[in-house]
Parts: sequence; structure tokens; C-alpha cells
Amino acid sequence: MNFHVLLGFLLFEPLLAYNVLIISPHFGYSHMKFMGLLADLLLDAGHSVTLFEPLVLDSYKSKKVVSSPNVTRIFYEHDAEGIAYVKKKGDKFFSELWEPTESLTGILDLPNVFIADFQHMSKKIFRDKEMHEMLRSKKFDLAISETFDFTGLYLADFLEIPSVLPVFSAVRLPGPMNALGQDFSSNIIPGAFSKYGDESTIGDRAKNLMSHKLFAYIFNTVFDKQYEWAKEAFGDKARHWEDIVADGTFFLTNGNNYLDFPMMLLPKIVPIGGITMTNDKSILKPLPEEYNKMLSERSSTVFVSFGSVLRSVDMPWRYKESLIKVFELMPDTTFIWKYEEDDKDLSAKLPSNVHLRKWVPQPALLADKRVKAFVTHGGLGSTMEVAYSGKAALMIPVFGDQPINAEMLARHGSALRYNVKDLTDAPKFVSHLKRLTQIPSFAENAQKLSEVLKNPPIDPRQIALKHIEFAARFGKLPNMNSHARKLNFVQYYFLDIAAIIFSCLFVIVYVTSKVVCGVAKFLKGNVKEKSQ
Repeated sequence: MNFHVLLGFLLFEPLLAYNVLIISPHFGYSHMKFMGLLADLLLDAGHSVTLFEPLVLDSYKSKKVVSSPNVTRIFYEHDAEGIAYVKKKGDKFFSELWEPTESLTGILDLPNVFIADFQHMSKKIFRDKEMHEMLRSKKFDLAISETFDFTGLYLADFLEIPSVLPVFSAVRLPGPMNALGQDFSSNIIPGAFSKYGDESTIGDRAKNLMSHKLFAYIFNTVFDKQYEWAKEAFGDKARHWEDIVADGTFFLTNGNNYLDFPMMLLPKIVPIGGITMTNDKSILKPLPEEYNKMLSERSSTVFVSFGSVLRSVDMPWRYKESLIKVFELMPDTTFIWKYEEDDKDLSAKLPSNVHLRKWVPQPALLADKRVKAFVTHGGLGSTMEVAYSGKAALMIPVFGDQPINAEMLARHGSALRYNVKDLTDAPKFVSHLKRLTQIPSFAENAQKLSEVLKNPPIDPRQIALKHIEFAARFGKLPNMNSHARKLNFVQYYFLDIAAIIFSCLFVIVYVTSKVVCGVAKFLKGNVKEKSQ
């Protein structure tokens, strides 16, 4: 053996290359982007990567989510029944969510929205034995899938891939975290309708508890329904989603310790937020010339976008009408509005300071100094991008984790949270936008947060890569499972012990009071006898 080769073996640990399956359904671009980044990250580290992409929404098929052509991509399409459903609904998969409901009946019906949209693809994946054998033949070492739609995790578990790693492209999801034994910290993490920090009252904390429980109910109900479909197809081999999550070596989330609310986390929950961001300005594509012209029209530009799931085109007309009034009230500001379809009627009503675009190069646009503020729904992808860009933001959360994301960013002093129902109040909207663009502290705080996020002690991509490789190498590690996951609510919060203590105190007080009363009565009787 060559001396230099022998020396290389002695000095360097041999590279362990793993065969990884990443399951990434097409239903939200920020979710797909997160999973695509993991694929690129693993491929660049020398691993073999297959990206399995169920086309829940065909319109996302052309979206570029991986940069390397060496990632094996498998597009998995609907059957005839699923195609008919998608065509009937069009792109309005989550349009119902634009009409937020605070009634208990409306909230309890939310799981049915997701169940209806997921069921055709989920059932097809569970029943497709030919596809199962194709994936089995690839002999994967590790499977990664998101907990937003549990179909991929049920599939990977059924295929008996040695290590199955659950991830979540947002910050937190109560159900899976509770399945690990993680307290969701209702005392310190605000809910959808409550305040955060010193202004938080006992009423707010009560709302937190209710909000988090309802959030868990919505997704747990969807996961349980998918478990029923998995059992129909897999029989006894289908395991409950809580057991699948608990068996994962880690649970990777898109949280970022320097952006998120401070809270204690179990070692199995690993925040990797920031992996979709980059400090390298050379990677950002230059803005097309048309955007340079727009940004040069006026001294201030505001970017408006409500993401890929909550589309502007699906917004109720009363909201659009109010936004038109906002644009008219701010003639010295240029507005770039991401609007997903050509709409001649709307365009005819817009003032000259508004530009509609079906697609916008969001990272590059937010990186431009001429953009003064971002109006966003507060999805985590957009929240992360605006935080890294150093721009002030007007957060208009509508559903899911968006209200928590809005509070999360607002507490840094770089954003304002705005109630979606107040979209009809144009003067109020204008007042908030002018605060963001005219009060220097918002821009200053945004820049400071950006610098913090861009300079973490450890690169989040390295955190993600090392934990994924560790999971592929060692698989399930039961000794890392917290016993807290087996405790019920009463046991977890020591309510049974508290009940025993209070019961004992009650008995002691009761007995003591009876003894004291008896002694007092006895002494009183003796006094009367002596006086006679």
C-alpha cells in the first residue's frame, strides 16, 4: 500500500456516506424550500439524496427547490380521483383561511380543511405497493419528512427505513413536541389572541393555554385521521404518529434561538432555523432591471406579500378595496404587491404608485436598501427572510403559527403586529406603515437583529448536517426519550401531589380546629362551674 494512502487512513476518519430519502409534499413553497435545502446540504456533504415529491398541488411542480442536479427527484402525481379534486378546487386550497374565525365551532372545523386537501394523495401513497417496493429497493439509511403532513412519516416507518427523522419547517408544533415529553410553555409562549411579556395578564395566559390546546387539536386530528388511512393500508404495521415521533433520534425545527422566545428544550428538539438564509451576497441574484426602475421611482418603497399558501388573489374583496385606499393615501410611497394572477379589474382601480407582480425575487428585493418595510402574513419563511434582511415589518397573521411569529418578531422592536380584521380600516393601516417607515428605532432594531442572526456562534447548517449524520449513523436512541412523554397532565404538573398536600393540610386544619373548639368549649365549661 502506498505510504501516503496509509497515512491518510491513519490521520483521517473515513467519510461515512449515507443514502437518504427526503419526502417533501408540494403544498407550500416555504415547506418545499426548507426540505430542498436539506437535500442540497446533504448532497454537498457527500451523501446520496432522493427527494420524493408528492404533487399535492401541481402548480408547484416547476418551483426550483434544489440547486444540485445530482439530487434524484421523484415526482409522484395524483390518481384520477385526486386530479378531479385538484381541478375542482383549483389553486384555492387554503383560501377559506382568509376568513378567520374565533368561534369554537369554526376552529374545531379547521382540521376538515386539511383532511380534505390531504386525503387523496395520502391514501394513494399508502395503497401504492409498487411504489413501496421501488423505494424499498433503494435501501435507504435514513428518511426525513415533515410533521405538517404526516403521510411521509407513516410511509417511511412502514418501509422500515432504519432511521426516520421528523422535521418541521416552522418553529414549533404542540402535538409532536408533547409526544416527546416537551412542555409547550403556555406561560411564556403567547397564543394566537394574547399579548406577550410584561403586558400579559392572567387572561392572556388563559388564552395561551386555550390557543395552544386548540392548535394541538387541529393538527392532532389530522394526524389521527391519516393514521386511520395508514391502518387501512398497512394493517398492524401502521404505528401511531406519537410513537414515530418519539422514536426519531431528533426532532429538527426551523426555530432560531436568537429570534425565538427563550424556552427550555429537550435535547431531542434541535432548532436549525437560519439554514435557508445565507450571508453570502454573491449568492443572491441581482434584481431584474424592472425592479431597479420601480425602486427608483420614489424615496420609499413598501413590499406587500402574503406568501404562497395565503395568496393575495384569494383575499376577500373588502380587504383589497381597503388596500387600494391605503395606496391612494400614500402617494409618495411605491408599493410592490405580489399578486398571483392577472386581474384587469383590480389593475384598473390601482393608483400609479402600485406594481402588481405574479412572482417576486423576495430575498433580493428585501436585501435592497430602497425597500423600507415589508407587509407580510408572518409565515416563518417570510419572517426569517425579513429578520435577516434588517427590514421593518408589518405582520398581519391569519392562521396557524403566524400570530406567534408576529409576536416573536415584534418583541425585537423591528415589527408591528396588525389584526387581519383591521385590514378594512385604511387610515389605521396607513398610520402603522408610517410608524414603521418614519420612526428610526424600527429600522435600527431591525438592523441589529439582522447582525445577530447573521453571526451565530455555530452555523445552523452545520448543526443540521451533524445531527442528520448522527441520526443516520446511530438510528434510534431510546435512552434519549424523556419519561415525561408517559406522564399525563395531572402527573406532569404534580397536580396529584398538590391534591394530596392540600388534602392533608385540609385534614390537619379541620382536625386542629375541632380540637381547638373542643378545648375552648371544655375550658369555658370549667370556668362556668367555678363561677357558680
